[in-house]
Amino acid sequence: MRSNKIQALTQSLSEVKQEYQAEKEIQNFLKAMHSYPERFAQDPGLSFDDHLFMITAQSEQPHFA
Repeated sequence: MRSNKIQALTQSLSEVKQEYQAEKEIQNFLKAMHSYPERFAQDPGLSFDDHLFMITAQSEQPHFA
């Protein structure tokens, strides 16, 4: 019985982590979509993929207060 509870909790935590990661990816994509036109105006050689990569890399850096 205890094993089933632990397994259910582990699956729930895994699902929460996956949802959090998906939400983070969506937010990064939306941020890149919003900011790309201005960034492209500054650097017409910049692809959207490269811009999205930079946004994603910035969001993964630790934030210190």
